[in-house]
Amino acid sequence: MSDPKLKVIREFRRSVESGNIDNLKIVYKVSGGPPGNQIVKEIIIPGFKEEIELNIKDQSDQFTEMSNAKRSLRQDSTEKHSLFKQIASDMQDLTSLSKPIFLPDSVVGSLTIQTENNEDNTIYFLVDEVDRKIQNKPIPPGIANVIKDLERITKTTDGDNNG
Repeated sequence: MSDPKLKVIREFRRSVESGNIDNLKIVYKVSGGPPGNQIVKEIIIPGFKEEIELNIKDQSDQFTEMSNAKRSLRQDSTEKHSLFKQIASDMQDLTSLSKPIFLPDSVVGSLTIQTENNEDNTIYFLVDEVDRKIQNKPIPPGIANVIKDLERITKTTDGDNNG
């Protein structure tokens, strides 16, 4: 019997390689941080439309409530396809990260891929490169680049949110 996680990765990769990302979805989530400085982010990237959904909650100190920002962003289809392709090529290297253990107060990210059959696979990692080195939790360079791209998207919109 084959590993269901690998089956999902193979189906996702096959769809991306054939250029058919319409029924695929990527969900990137980030959560954690020390008390009073916690953050929760979620980016939903569906293959079938140009808009991506971004949800950001953060707590700047322990006395303030979580602020909430939810918005849709347009994403270039070439850029989106490139993102799907990069994830498809490096996801298999991350199957060992399906249930990792991290230090308290770490900012942990997850990347979920969903196939056209609504089957999914999620991997977990430390968002911060320095934390990955300190905790000896490396990730493939391609996925590190994907994380940088996704963080760039959230930072771009975060600046818009404050104005």
